[in-house]
Amino acid sequence: MKQVNDVGVDVDSKELVCAKQCAGQRVPLTAFANTAAGHKKFVRWATKGGHSARVCLEATGIYSLQFALALHEAKRIEVMVVNPRAIKDFARACMQRGKTDALDAGVILDFLQRMTFTPWQPPALATRMNETPDGGWSYKYVSFFPRQQPETPESDATFTRKSDSEYVVEGPSYAENGVRVTEHHVCRKG
Repeated sequence: MKQVNDVGVDVDSKELVCAKQCAGQRVPLTAFANTAAGHKKFVRWATKGGHSARVCLEATGIYSLQFALALHEAKRIEVMVVNPRAIKDFARACMQRGKTDALDAGVILDFLQRMTFTPWQPPALATRMNETPDGGWSYKYVSFFPRQQPETPESDATFTRKSDSEYVVEGPSYAENGVRVTEHHVCRKG
């Protein structure tokens, strides 16, 4: 019987804090960057030794979607994405009062091991994000269903980081009334 590693992940904008159990033993917490390169390192770590992994994380919007997509596409990994309220209520029921990334990763691992595993299915249309040299992202709309035309390599839009609290979004572009239009947005954290 193949060994399956269980991993609970606390996801934030910059970091993935991970609690893992292998062969009934918890291993020291490990953190990875919440980047494409960090996601690849996580997959290698979670499946080390040729083992499969079940991974649980909270749905945290843009911070968790790219990670969940990378896990969904990885071999030997099953992923469960959980409503943050379910994790919060579970932690409260376990009398967990502290709130740190490390404690949260442990609670998410406990949730994974005690609750029914429900594999996550990605949305029919998602975005694949890549980091840009200026600290922002470019993204490409990705369909998980057969396409009429092949996917093109260029980005559909770019997010340019202006500061810790402000991004500029250029794109997507599309035809409207015979004119090519490119959307432009400025996003600020409140």
